[in-house]
Amino acid sequence: MSKSRPMLDVDDMTEALTEKKNRNGYNSKMYKAQSDEHKAEQLSKLVAKATTGLNNYQSRVTIDFADIESVKQRTEAYLTACGNSGTFPTMQGLAVYGYGMSRQYLNSYLANNPSTSATKYINMVRDAIADITVNSALFNNADATMSIFVLKNNHSFTDHIEIPPMQAEEQPKLSAVEIAEKYKDIPMD
Repeated sequence: MSKSRPMLDVDDMTEALTEKKNRNGYNSKMYKAQSDEHKAEQLSKLVAKATTGLNNYQSRVTIDFADIESVKQRTEAYLTACGNSGTFPTMQGLAVYGYGMSRQYLNSYLANNPSTSATKYINMVRDAIADITVNSALFNNADATMSIFVLKNNHSFTDHIEIPPMQAEEQPKLSAVEIAEKYKDIPMD
């Protein structure tokens, strides 16, 4: 699976994430309502970044999930780089920057290999990233709406409660007479 370019180390990932954040128009002093001109400029930068990323994809080394120590080392390097660059960690970022693959490929691996050490570890990492996202939103360090979207789509969060149906043996058995007696005071129109 190895290709010609080596995996990024922590410093290189930090630099890449910081550069990405700056290219994407991050400016802590900018008002939330951005001008159309600024939005167009930022969109142009995002498209250029994606194009560069696609061009570099062919030469990237991908991780070997059978080597759990490598998985742990790459995960720690990615999370450290996120901390150093002030970037929120994501599963997509972990897949691309940490493991050298697409998020879809990572998700496919996790779904098809549920009992491997790598899958168990990465699922714990997924929960840690979700916890970072939740706490960032709770303390107003991340946009709450985007956090909800990310948590629902990437971390299986839901906003409803399911009440399991009663089991057959738990359902009360009433006769027609008992049912009529129970509801006799309800007006019928």
